[in-house]
Order: sequence, then structure tokens, then C-alpha cells
Amino acid sequence: MRGVSHFAIGVLTVVETSILIDKPLSPLTFMISSFCSLLPDIDESHSTVSNLLIKSSFSKAIYRYTLYLINMITFFILIYINKNLTFNFILSFVLIVLIENKLKHTTLRKSLFSALSFILCLSLYYIKAPFAFISLTIFIGVAPWLRHRGFTHSLIGIILFYFLLKEIETIINCPQLALYTSISYASHIFLGDIFTKMGIPIFYPISNKKISLAPFKVGSLSGNIFELVYTFVYFLIVICTFKYKL
Repeated sequence: MRGVSHFAIGVLTVVETSILIDKPLSPLTFMISSFCSLLPDIDESHSTVSNLLIKSSFSKAIYRYTLYLINMITFFILIYINKNLTFNFILSFVLIVLIENKLKHTTLRKSLFSALSFILCLSLYYIKAPFAFISLTIFIGVAPWLRHRGFTHSLIGIILFYFLLKEIETIINCPQLALYTSISYASHIFLGDIFTKMGIPIFYPISNKKISLAPFKVGSLSGNIFELVYTFVYFLIVICTFKYKL
């Protein structure tokens, strides 16, 4: 599903859960849990949540300047080794083409995530922050290198995420944070991506088999219509539940 649909379904799921179990949502819990409806796609370098953390325009600019810098360094090294300018121009052009084929924008984005995560981890360690926050930062840095719809879209991913959030819940004294955030996270998988053609590997890494309940392709016309109708019906269900509880 698209990011906007995941977000809407995550918000609706959190609200529906709050109504059913009769446990109020604090503003902080609501904001964090809503954001976490997008978090499973952090294993995709161009996902909505990834673009929220690092703008695509920023990484593209870094990518462009990195190629320029590599080209300049390569050319000056060649000049130092060989005084033939024509040969150096041709060879540096060939080398930059080869480098561009190997160094993709996606690879650079992943490297930026890892670098920023490493810097943040060091900063948190220096100020003696709780290990739960450091672990979450490590996860953000490593996740883009994982296989898309692998660990982050599995039952074990949800379980580990819950226990990590439970630690953070205790530290910041935010009741029900782990519960609502994990439910929102799980809605991305069981109320979202499971209805796509690609499916989800629920039992990863025990099994790589992906389970799909619908043939819709993300971004297709039929997929977009399904997401719109599905979200609207879900919204009506939440309204009916609220009226029934009253």
C-alpha cells in the first residue's frame, strides 16, 4: 500500500482499539503510534518514512556532489601520474561512468542513514542515554540495508518492536505506548500490505513464503481504488463502533 493509506489505516486502527478496550490515548502516544504505522517500510530507501527522515532532494544533491568530487579527485590523480591531458580526460570519463553504474542514489541514501545513525548512537552513548534509545537508533541505521518486506514485515519484527517500545514506555512514563504503537505497526502489515500482490513473509526468517489476500499492485489504478474504498469503509466501522460504545 501507499504511505498515505498506511498512515490512515494506522490512525483508524489506534482509534478503534482505544474505543474497544476503553483506554484513552494521550497526544504523545497518538502521534508516535500514528508515525509508526509507516515504520515497517524503513527497509525501503525511498519510502514515505525514509523521505521524512532524509529528504530525497537532499540525498540527490549529496549524490550529485559526491560524483563531482570523485570525478575531480580521479582527474587530478591521473594528471599527477600521466601528463597526457587527452588521455586523462578520456580515462576519467570512463571511470566516472563506471562509478555511476556502481554507486547508485539508493546506495548513497542507505549510507547516509547508517552514517547519521552512527553519529546519533555515539551522541546518545556519550550522554549515557538508555540502551533502548540507542537500540532504536541502530535499527533505523541498519533497516535500509535489510531485504524489503523481510524482517520488518514479520511477526518476530513486531514482537521485538513491542519489547523495545515497552522499555521506552517505562523510561518516558507514557502509559500504553508499546501497546498502541505495536498495534499501529502491525496494521501496516496485517491490514495493509497483506492485501497487495507482493504479500508479506509473516513467519520470516523461519519461512520466506509471502502471504497475500488480494492481487492488487501498489500504485496501480485498481490498487488505488481498493485503498480508497477500504479506508472509507474502515472509517465508517470506527464511527459505528464509537456510536455503539456511547
